[in-house]
Amino acid sequence: MDSNKRFSSGSFTPLYRQFMDYVKSRIRSGEFTPQTALPSIHGMVIRTGISRETIVKGYAELCREGVLVSKKGKGYFVKDSYLTGIESIMVFMDKMSQHQQDVMDGFIATLGSRTDITIRMHYQNPQWFSQAQESSLDRYDWYILFPHFPQDEATQKTVTRLIGKIPPEKLIFMDHLPAGAPEESGACFQSIEEDVPRALESVIEDIRSFSRLRYISLSVSLYGNMVAETIGKFGEKNKVSVEKLGDIPETIERGDLFFVSGSRLDRRLSELLKRFTASGLVPGKEVGLICYNDFPLNEFIFGGLTTLSVDFKEMGRVAGEMVLSGSLSKVQCHASLIRRRTF
Repeated sequence: MDSNKRFSSGSFTPLYRQFMDYVKSRIRSGEFTPQTALPSIHGMVIRTGISRETIVKGYAELCREGVLVSKKGKGYFVKDSYLTGIESIMVFMDKMSQHQQDVMDGFIATLGSRTDITIRMHYQNPQWFSQAQESSLDRYDWYILFPHFPQDEATQKTVTRLIGKIPPEKLIFMDHLPAGAPEESGACFQSIEEDVPRALESVIEDIRSFSRLRYISLSVSLYGNMVAETIGKFGEKNKVSVEKLGDIPETIERGDLFFVSGSRLDRRLSELLKRFTASGLVPGKEVGLICYNDFPLNEFIFGGLTTLSVDFKEMGRVAGEMVLSGSLSKVQCHASLIRRRTF
């Protein structure tokens, strides 16, 4: 039994709090370090003479306060951030696109120098996600996941299993909220199925001034089919003629309104804009164009591309606030229509 510490059941301070103070004092003295597991629950019972139930409660509260971290099958360890004051964050990102860079800009700007951020790419590959995950579990205070993976059932089942390895109270989903996300986890996400029809219905009379709405997915997209299906439902509900195209049409006709999803760097977007010019039709009046997701250059391309987009820096800021407060919630970041010359 530890002779340097006396625990009193008659004190105004509950025993589990006395035990927590004892652990913190041993951390400050350097006896308990992040590199070595603290004594087990049974070991602490022998060491302190306190009941098992009190030790369990004390360890749980120390974990909740961010003093310790529980590593499954290994025991309790001192968190690096408790000693340094800097929280460690692992970000699993599928690719460094412009909008994901904007998310991270907002995230990092909010956190400032109070965190140490590591980024690993999974490239939408569950196997690579698994490999990145295995080397990082139990090492970070927070995990940020861009859960962009193929939408087929087998892949989603694998990804759900892998996500289940991350403590949900430390997990924040970014940009997309997958089905079955743990209740305790956080999320800052957009919803294609809600935002696309809501934004288009807000300008329905302007859309009806065109003859038809033509949807094109310019590049391979995880959510291309979802966008196409959503656009189709919007057309049926609002009695708008919708045509889904597999590629850039040879000709552009008066009354065509295009809704385009894909990278701003896609060469076919350049080809579409060339055909707009060749048509001799006036953008925004005789023909129209709406691009999904905004990028800085969209303000200048073709005199200003109208876009439907989330504020990605704001999405990152909201996630950063969750980390700073330690309070997780699921926040939907709504997309809005940014009207410029083409619509």
